[in-house]
Amino acid sequence: MNTQVVIVGLYTYFNVPVRILHPLADRLEKVDAHTIFYKNYDSNVFSLPSPKEEEIFVDTIKQLKPGIVGISVLSPYVEIAKRLTSLIKKNSSALVIWGGVGPTISPEEYIKETDAICVGEGERAFTELTE
Repeated sequence: MNTQVVIVGLYTYFNVPVRILHPLADRLEKVDAHTIFYKNYDSNVFSLPSPKEEEIFVDTIKQLKPGIVGISVLSPYVEIAKRLTSLIKKNSSALVIWGGVGPTISPEEYIKETDAICVGEGERAFTELTE
């Protein structure tokens, strides 16, 4: 059975790191990569996830049964990343890794919120972790 890897982009469909990491993970043997674009940002409108959106997210995680979940964290969405990490932990045995500017600049702060963080560019690190 292949390892299921889920990559989550928060509030932006045009998340470049997510769009780079997905095909890198998917090309590995015995890995199936999946991407979740969690909500979309609409010019100056920021809405927190609804209970229904969280339920859909949890149902998707349960269905995919990931071994690894990578979350691309932008600073405005740290609280949402914490909430999603909590939901992932409650509903799967996945290792959760955060990447982005925040984890790179303040690794000692961000590591408290998740299993692992990626400092710097994540292409090689995420691929090696996934392998």
